[in-house]
Amino acid sequence: MKKVIGSLILGIAAVGVGFASQNTTTAKAAYRTIKTTSYASTTPAYHAKSLTTSTYMWNSTHTKKLHNLKNYPRTTWYLQKSVKLTNGKKTAIYYYLKNKSKSASGYVWHGYLAKGTNGNTDPNPSATLATRTSNATLQNQMRTLFPGTVHSTTLDKFANEDLTDSVLQDGTLTQQIQKALNVHDVYTIKVKGLTAPVTLAKIKTQLSRSTSVRKNEEVIKYNAGTHLSNFDSWYIGTNIVSSAGEDNPLAEVILAK
Repeated sequence: MKKVIGSLILGIAAVGVGFASQNTTTAKAAYRTIKTTSYASTTPAYHAKSLTTSTYMWNSTHTKKLHNLKNYPRTTWYLQKSVKLTNGKKTAIYYYLKNKSKSASGYVWHGYLAKGTNGNTDPNPSATLATRTSNATLQNQMRTLFPGTVHSTTLDKFANEDLTDSVLQDGTLTQQIQKALNVHDVYTIKVKGLTAPVTLAKIKTQLSRSTSVRKNEEVIKYNAGTHLSNFDSWYIGTNIVSSAGEDNPLAEVILAK
């Protein structure tokens, strides 16, 4: 009996990690906000201190991971507000951030951030010429998965800016596309779960799974695999960001009409 109790105590102790260290774990209990400081009028710039380790962006109760800053190597994040979160036992300061295009947002522990714009200007710093050429070929192949669409180099550019989070002009990504192409509906599909080396088969597999996509900036549940023939005469743009040996290659499809 003593051995059983001792094992339980050790197990409980192992679970009791610090609040900030939950960057690499799943939060168990909800947190609440006890203090808020707004920065909406100034929105100072921040970026992730490390691009080689996972740094998660959470929802407001710290119960769900929304994004991994490791997947945004060029992103500058803009501070909207600072909050003090607590679960009654632990407290910590988190920053609520948005990227320039407002396509990603959430709460990040302030200790994982550095003030200032992101100085990483190359989305593929270790990509060889062969890798870049392969990516370009894959982008062409990705468009064949959406028969009847019309290739738009403008959408290719927007897909690249959204994936690498280059600085966009004022306005959301959807508004920019609507203005540039005189369209109404814009679907932005990020192809998640890819592994290197990226292949068309892997992209097709991920597209056939239900995923969260943006339709005119509203996140909806959407199964691209069941709608690949429903985009006749739609504009299409694609982009892939991956380097040789990269763990988290990214791909995106933008459709507009």
